[in-house]
Amino acid sequence: MAEAEEESWSRNLYNGGDEVDHDEEWLGPDDDFDPYQSIDDEDDDLEDLEDMKPHCVHKTLDEWRNVSTAFGLLNGHLGALDGWLPRTEAPRDVKNQAAYFSGHYQCYGLNCQALCDPDLLFMYFCVAAPGKTNDVRAFDRCSALKEWLAKLPDEYFIGGDIAYTLTDKLVTPYTRAEIAGDEHKRTYNYYLSQLRIRIEMAFGRLTTKWRRLRSTLNFSNKTNSQIIRVCTKLHNYCIRMSLKDGTYVRPVVSGNVDELNPSAFGVDPFDGGGNRRSKWGYLESDPEAAAAPVRYSVLVPSDNSRRESILAEVYSRNTLRPRHNRFRNDSNREDEMT
Repeated sequence: MAEAEEESWSRNLYNGGDEVDHDEEWLGPDDDFDPYQSIDDEDDDLEDLEDMKPHCVHKTLDEWRNVSTAFGLLNGHLGALDGWLPRTEAPRDVKNQAAYFSGHYQCYGLNCQALCDPDLLFMYFCVAAPGKTNDVRAFDRCSALKEWLAKLPDEYFIGGDIAYTLTDKLVTPYTRAEIAGDEHKRTYNYYLSQLRIRIEMAFGRLTTKWRRLRSTLNFSNKTNSQIIRVCTKLHNYCIRMSLKDGTYVRPVVSGNVDELNPSAFGVDPFDGGGNRRSKWGYLESDPEAAAAPVRYSVLVPSDNSRRESILAEVYSRNTLRPRHNRFRNDSNREDEMT
């Protein structure tokens, strides 16, 4: 699709949806943050080198390995992706207010897309679309992130949930229908979930620290977007200062993510009334947003080869989830059948 044609389609997609102030940002330590920075760059002095380290590809890979119990099955994982719905008042500066209303949560909001590292630092953040939008359509507006993914060397990828399109650079879990009793697919999902939970922790830490994000934002779309982005930068600043001081404790996830206690990771639950409750302190982007045809970018085409290769490794090693997790799930399935 030609650039001008794609821009025109994007603007018409939500019947005025381009009124969202959807600035994309790489949230590294410097304004010119480059995800490909190498810690071996001889032009950098030691002080600058130390500031870059948390965001260097090789160090990030090592950090993900340290927080994973997957025995190297997910080597190459660089970040966890997900969507968040900060609540707003009905926007008065747009043509189509209905595009911002979440039918599931019964409130207005914005769809934000973010990528985080193992220390819960936001690597990328975008106020992407109106709140009614599903994640795959919102993600399709994140041009900078898609271009970055397309340029990644073959061995690197990120992880998201089933709301996203499965590609070679963005792996997702198997759905319940796809698992169909396959224990090795459950194993794959189990270990991927231990990495994906990081982005939920990051959103939860963000709203726990900056409580304004738990109330309804009542300004224009542009001002609401600015408030959200400033809070994400402050979130990153606080974590970086803790890393620099040596006081930061990286969250360790060793069991089933469904059994985690958010308060143990510095996250307070959120209760906004009705179905606007979340133990991780934030509302996920609208889970019931109607799926619609998406002109998914040719930069990152749909592809299941990465996930299938990881699953093949699970099969070859005959790797299974921890025994306690298998027994717990078997008990739950028996309860559902009785």
